[in-house]
Amino acid sequence: METLEAKSTIDLVGDRMLFKPRFFLTIGLAILFSLVQPAAHGQGGGGTLQGTVFDPNGAAVPDAKINITSVLTGVSRDVASNANGFYSAPNLSAGTYKVTTSAPGFSARVDNDVLLTVG
Repeated sequence: METLEAKSTIDLVGDRMLFKPRFFLTIGLAILFSLVQPAAHGQGGGGTLQGTVFDPNGAAVPDAKINITSVLTGVSRDVASNANGFYSAPNLSAGTYKVTTSAPGFSARVDNDVLLTVG
C-alpha cells in the first residue's frame, strides 16, 4: 500500500505520520490565507475549505475522497479531488472540523481540529 500526502504537509508511512518541519507554519498560513474565504452571492456566515491532495512524490491524486465533518454538529460533507488533486467545499459554517482524506491504494489521512473561521 502506498502512502498519501494531503495538502503537501504530512507524509503518511503505513499507519504512522511523519511531520515535515514546516508543518505547523504551513497549516497556520493555509488556514489564514487559503482555507477561509467569504462565501459568494450573499451566503453570509460561511467559508470555503479547500486544498490539494498529493502523493509522497508530489504527484496530484485525482478522485481522492475528502470527508469534512463538523465536530460540533456531526454534519458532514463529501467532496472529491479533481484531475489536479484540488478539492473545494464552499459554504461551510465557521467551526472545528475533522477532515478525512482517502484514495484507493493509499492509507487514509485524518486531520482533527481543523479550524474554519469567517471574517
